[in-house]
Amino acid sequence: MSLKILKIVTIVGPAVFIALFELSRHIIFVERQPMVIGNLLVFVAVIIGAFFFSRFIFGIIERTQRESLRRNQELAALNSVALAVSESLNLDVVLYRALDKVLQVSGAEAGEMFLFDEETQEMVRRVHAGLFPEAFQEKTRFRLGEGFAGGVAQSGEPIVLPDLADDARLLRGKVREHGFRSLACVPLKLKNAIIGAINVFSLKPGRFAPDDIRLLANIGNQIAVAIENARLHEKVQGMAALEERERIAREMHDSLAQVLGYVNTKTQAARKFLTSGQKAKAKAQLMELENIAQEVYADVREAILGLRSTATPERDMVSTLKEYVFRFSQMSGIKAELEIENGNLPSLPTATELQVIRIIQEALTNVRKHARASHAWVRISTDNEHLEIIIGDNGQGFNVSSIRRADWPQFGLQTMKERAESVRGTLDISSAPSKGTTVTLKIPLQIAESPPESEG
Repeated sequence: MSLKILKIVTIVGPAVFIALFELSRHIIFVERQPMVIGNLLVFVAVIIGAFFFSRFIFGIIERTQRESLRRNQELAALNSVALAVSESLNLDVVLYRALDKVLQVSGAEAGEMFLFDEETQEMVRRVHAGLFPEAFQEKTRFRLGEGFAGGVAQSGEPIVLPDLADDARLLRGKVREHGFRSLACVPLKLKNAIIGAINVFSLKPGRFAPDDIRLLANIGNQIAVAIENARLHEKVQGMAALEERERIAREMHDSLAQVLGYVNTKTQAARKFLTSGQKAKAKAQLMELENIAQEVYADVREAILGLRSTATPERDMVSTLKEYVFRFSQMSGIKAELEIENGNLPSLPTATELQVIRIIQEALTNVRKHARASHAWVRISTDNEHLEIIIGDNGQGFNVSSIRRADWPQFGLQTMKERAESVRGTLDISSAPSKGTTVTLKIPLQIAESPPESEG
């Protein structure tokens, strides 16, 4: 009953009762009974009527309160699960946190979570929580229709057992031996597809009521969404890692090809001079080989530092850049500084963070190799439309228009441009002789906050 109807009943009900009673009293009691007896009967009738009316009204209020309390508890439970599973995009972490919350909400003493394996068409147990984990090791994979998890995967409907004593679907005898008496198994549904199941066990018979099953089913749907998000995150990370490996392979191939070609040329020249007895010229060639070896060594150290300096779920991009700039300064001898407006950055997709970090690394590598600078800086800021990264130095600078497009790979400019375009950003380079160099990367904030979908 709604609150509006309840208000009408509490106002109209007594008025109708009094009107009908007064009419009856005048017709029956006044004419047929003495005054004292009539008044006494009126008093008794009013008391009885008030008693039953009060019981009726308070019964409605109590049922409404119980329903409101149940709904509030369900909302609180759903909210606590949502908070727990939203704190991480690591699939295993999501599963463990979700199952812990399920046990807290349901009051069950043990639970396990299964995920459906599309390849084998089996329900595979991923995590367990609660009492007696050894009781659940007996069997961890169930075919469709097999056991409780397999049955739920096949039917898509929850299974509730008030007493496990004689149910043939219990395929793990140790569960019963350890004293578990009742079970509830609910599916994890995503867009009408079953992606897994949750089993919860209690030491008490008849532990799970219909309200518990409804709540567990709602929680299961919520967990299914979190699982799908974690899987998508893993897929995006895998694609980003593969793309990064391919790009690094191309860069290494280009740089190694140049170095090996140079080494081959210098080695042949040194051999020729030694054969003809021109030791001074041979020595000059060997000294150039020594210089290139030292430069390659520095490049390799810097490349290793760059590969290690990648943002992770445990370390954000700001911390990663601070560490990289500090180590770059130590290794190169160039004073390098990192300035971040307001000390923090907007949340960026993993792929965008990776490209930003790699562009900064490539720009600083150019400073070390070509700028002859004593000071370099990285400045990051945002406005209403863009994330802007400026990498600058006080080095010798160069005439930008004098560099041919064919020479871009030598300075990493082509790679930086490709990285910027991969996140729909722009890369500008400004420089002049004796004026230093500035590399400016701009990424639209709406793109930075939501990575573009793959085209084609």
